[in-house]
Amino acid sequence: MRKDRKPFLKYRIHRKKFFYHLLTAVLLCVILLAGLLVFFSGSWENQYSQAVQKNFLEAEQRLGSIEAWSEAYIEEIYRNRNVMDDTKAMLNAETYDDYMKLRGENSKNYEYQLAYLPGKLKRLFVNPQANIRCITLEGENGVKTIWLDPVSNDMRLKFEQNDGQEAEPCYGDLAILIYTVRDSTAVSNVYGQMRLWVSSEDIFGELQADQMGVWEVLSQGEVLTGGEVTDKEKEWLEGNGGFRLSPVVFWRLESAQADYEYRAAVDYLTLLGRHESTLWVVIVALVLIAAGGVFVDYLGLRQDEKFLNYIMGTLETMEEGDFSRIRQRKFPVQQKENEYSLIASALRDVGLELETYIKTEYILKMKEQETEMRALQHQINPHFLYNTLEMIRSQSLQSGDIRTADAIEMLGALYRARMNKHKSIHLKEEFHYLELYLKIMQLRYGEGFLYQVELEPEVENVETLNFWLQPLAENFFSHGYDRASEFNLLIVTGHKEGDGVRIQVVDNGRGIDPQELETVRRNMYEGNDDPDADIGLRNVYMRLSYFYPEGFSMTIGNNEESGVGVSIFIPGKAVEDVHTFNS
Repeated sequence: MRKDRKPFLKYRIHRKKFFYHLLTAVLLCVILLAGLLVFFSGSWENQYSQAVQKNFLEAEQRLGSIEAWSEAYIEEIYRNRNVMDDTKAMLNAETYDDYMKLRGENSKNYEYQLAYLPGKLKRLFVNPQANIRCITLEGENGVKTIWLDPVSNDMRLKFEQNDGQEAEPCYGDLAILIYTVRDSTAVSNVYGQMRLWVSSEDIFGELQADQMGVWEVLSQGEVLTGGEVTDKEKEWLEGNGGFRLSPVVFWRLESAQADYEYRAAVDYLTLLGRHESTLWVVIVALVLIAAGGVFVDYLGLRQDEKFLNYIMGTLETMEEGDFSRIRQRKFPVQQKENEYSLIASALRDVGLELETYIKTEYILKMKEQETEMRALQHQINPHFLYNTLEMIRSQSLQSGDIRTADAIEMLGALYRARMNKHKSIHLKEEFHYLELYLKIMQLRYGEGFLYQVELEPEVENVETLNFWLQPLAENFFSHGYDRASEFNLLIVTGHKEGDGVRIQVVDNGRGIDPQELETVRRNMYEGNDDPDADIGLRNVYMRLSYFYPEGFSMTIGNNEESGVGVSIFIPGKAVEDVHTFNS
């Protein structure tokens, strides 16, 4: 069957995958751009808010400084009775002539020249710390306005009749201080009020030079100063306007120094326009990242196309049965490992080895039959040996050699138990077989060897491995038994400890040299590639650690007096379904 090989976009799975990745890249860029816009807009809004508050605080600090200096100076005037009498005369006069007449009458009360209030107030106008533009005196007889002529640098005084309206201040539009003028001898007598005026342009003009958006300063509902605003921006400053795609951020700050409020507003389009270069950098970066991702994906799909075509060609060759052509076909260069490359590689290996598998199948079956025959022979040999031991035991009994017969009986029972293929037995059986081994060794060594084996009844049915205590005893006879000593003792005990069993194998033999003890422990835990190294401890440790994957421990060390002690902890409870032998 002919397997067509096509360009990768001709394969539906590749085409869908490519366009899906392309759409995903575009959507991710849009989502990321939206997220960055939200992040940067919030950051820029916060910067603008800080700029608005900074300008407002600078204006407040300037007004506070002016008020502090002016208030201190006015307090000095208040303490000057001569000046206060002139202030009283000015408030009681309706015209300039009346004021001059009252000054003349007041001069009779003083031996020196009567003070002139406008002259005393001049320092407030010329001192840059005060920067006062106008002072008004308001009473029942009208409003008096005092200001500094910027041309002649002389103080000017203007009298206006009280027609129910406040006089327009000269060169000032924001009242920062209001004082009540009282009789110095009778404070309950009030003559009027003194107001100190500053120019909002002096306070806010320099602060707004680099501020984007719109702003204005209002006092009692009237605009004092601000930038040029359109009707739409006017609505923004009133807290209205804006639309969903370009909302307006609005601030209204009320002064604690004077009767005014500071308003500022900016829309998001203005914020974004102010940082247009940053936006373009972000957009270009996202487009480049998306294009790079799509290009890398395109290269990957092209690589998949090569492997897919190779797979189709290999299948065609295998269907034809000509496996020699598989070796001749060129395998694509593998730039990355994916499903297609793994399938292609596996298919090539299958094709190259399939013929070999067919040729060797007969040989493998013959070897399998040979292995089964050898296993059968291994099963026959142990039975032959056991039967031979039974025959020798019977002959010993007939000849009256009871000691030899007992030894052969114990050896046969021990050999029969070790040949059993069951993996696990009860702990009491393992102790029983150990005791059989120790009895045989006692026959060999005579009175020079004594042993003691004890196992608590409540742990007798704990499940354990077959044949692991005997190698520990053999280790004593190989390394610890002292032929020169008349008393070689081996004690094996087992008792319940927590959720498991503690088993200890202790002897009074030669012990282990302290320098060699660490080597013995390391070989037990980690193994040793040296073929001459003792493998008994290592074998027991590995078998028990596999059988008890959790909770098992095994340690070895010298006893305080003499000999070596091995301590083993095995987890587990007594079980009833463990295989048992007939002893």
